[in-house]
Amino acid sequence: MPRSAIFAAAIAFFGLSTSNAETTAACEGMLAAHAAKIESLEATISNLRHDHESLHEAFELRLRALEGGAAGGSFEGNPVERSLEGAAGAGRSTTISHKAVTTELVSSRVVNTTDIYLLGTLYWHGIPVGFNSPTTTPTSLPTLTPTSFPTLKPTLEPSPLPTNMPTISIWHSASYSSGWATYGGDFSPARYLKDNSCLLLDGLVTLGSGAVGSTLFYLPEGFRPPFRMIFAIMNQNSVGRVDIYPGGAVYLNAGTNGWSSVAGIRFVPVGAAVVWNSASYQSGWSSYGGDFAPARYTKDEHGAISLDGLVSLASGAVGTVIFTLPAGYRPQYRLILSVCNANSLSRVDIHPAGQVYLHVGVNGWTSLAGISFMESSASVSWISASYQNGWATYGGDYSHARYCKDEGGIVRLDGLVTGGSVGSTIFTLPVGYRPQYRIILAVVNGNSAARVDIRTAGLVTLNVGVDSWVSLAGLSFSTRT
Repeated sequence: MPRSAIFAAAIAFFGLSTSNAETTAACEGMLAAHAAKIESLEATISNLRHDHESLHEAFELRLRALEGGAAGGSFEGNPVERSLEGAAGAGRSTTISHKAVTTELVSSRVVNTTDIYLLGTLYWHGIPVGFNSPTTTPTSLPTLTPTSFPTLKPTLEPSPLPTNMPTISIWHSASYSSGWATYGGDFSPARYLKDNSCLLLDGLVTLGSGAVGSTLFYLPEGFRPPFRMIFAIMNQNSVGRVDIYPGGAVYLNAGTNGWSSVAGIRFVPVGAAVVWNSASYQSGWSSYGGDFAPARYTKDEHGAISLDGLVSLASGAVGTVIFTLPAGYRPQYRLILSVCNANSLSRVDIHPAGQVYLHVGVNGWTSLAGISFMESSASVSWISASYQNGWATYGGDYSHARYCKDEGGIVRLDGLVTGGSVGSTIFTLPVGYRPQYRIILAVVNGNSAARVDIRTAGLVTLNVGVDSWVSLAGLSFSTRT
C-alpha cells in the first residue's frame, strides 16, 4: 500500500486535522518506523521460505542416498551441508526437541547419527517428515500376534440352543397292513402325532373279515412304547381291545369285524424326556409280568399325569385300591376312567387323595395304559362348558363339564354329567378347541361302555349308551391339522 494512502487512513481513523503540521510530522515518523519493520519481516519470511525449500530438497536427497545404500555418507560439497551451515551461521539452534522419536529411529537403525542433524533442523522448522522402508533388515521384527486379547472378544460360534425349545408336531399318515383301510366320511384316516412327551393316534379304520388278530399298521421307531400296552377302544359300537407292541405293531386283539376307532389312544413313547416312578402296590395287587410294564406314573412338561402298566389280582379285585399316587400327581376332582379289564371295558376311579381304585370290573388283569389327566396345580386354564339339551353337572366330588388346551394344542375334557339322553349334544366346544376330523371315543356311562362323538363343529354328543351319567374325564385329542 502506498505511504500516502496509509497516512490518509491513519488521519481519518484518529480524527486528526491535516492542518496540524506537528501532528502530521509525528504520524509520518511512526509510519516510517512501522514500514521498516514490515520490510524486515517480509525479508525474514522470504529467508524462511527459502530455508524450507532447501531443507525439503536436502531431505529428499538424503532419502535417495539411504535407499541407494549410501547411509552415513558425507554431505560435503552438496546443497544439504550448505543449507545446514547456513542455518547454523544464522544462529539457529539445531538441537532435536523430539528426543523420544529420534532415539527410537536411531535404535531401530532407520536413520543414523548423521541423519539426526538433518531431522533436528526439519523439526525446528516444523516441517513434517516421513520415512521410506529401510534397505537393511531390522534385527528385531515386530510381531503380528497381539500379546493379549480384550476380555470381551467376539466369537464366531453361535450361542447354544435352549434346551427347552418347542417342537413342531405334525400328523403322520399310517401305512395299513392286513387289508385294513380308512372308513371314510368325516373321519380321519389312521395317523399318529408326537407332541414332546405324548404320542396320539387318530382315525377310523375298517376291515370286513379277519379283523380280529391282525395288525392295523406299524408305528416307526421313535413313535413306539417301551412296553406292550393294552387299550380299550370302540369297535362296532362295542368294546374292542387294541395292543401296541414295542416293535410298533398296532394290533386288534379282541373285538369284531368292521370298524375300529383308534382316536384318543395316547401314551408316552420310548425316549421321552420324563421320569417314571414305580407304584407301591396295595390290597394284594401285583405286576402281570411278561412284556408289560409294572404299574408306574409320570408327569410331563405341561403337568399331565400318565399311568402305565398291567396289574393283576386273582380274587377280591373289584372295590380295592391298586396303589396311591403321591402329592403332586393327583387330580383336582375325582375321576372315572375307562380301562380294559380282562378284555372288557371297566371303571377305574382316581381320587383327589391319590387312590387308584378298581370300582367296576372282574377279577384278573387290568390295564392302566393310556390313563391321563391334569395334575391339580397344573398351569392350564380350564373353561366351564355351557350345557345343552338338559345336561347338567352330576355333583359331589366330581367336576362340572370343562375343557382346556395345553401349549401343544392338545384339548382335554373333564367332568361327570347327567340329565340328558342318548343321541343329544352335551355341550359345544368353541373354535380353537375342535378336532380336525370327527372322533369316536370310549367312555363309562352308568357303569357300562358307551360312545361319545366329538364333531368338527365342536358338538360333544352321547351317540351310543344309556340315559344315565357320563364321564368325560381323561378324554383328549389334538387340534393340530
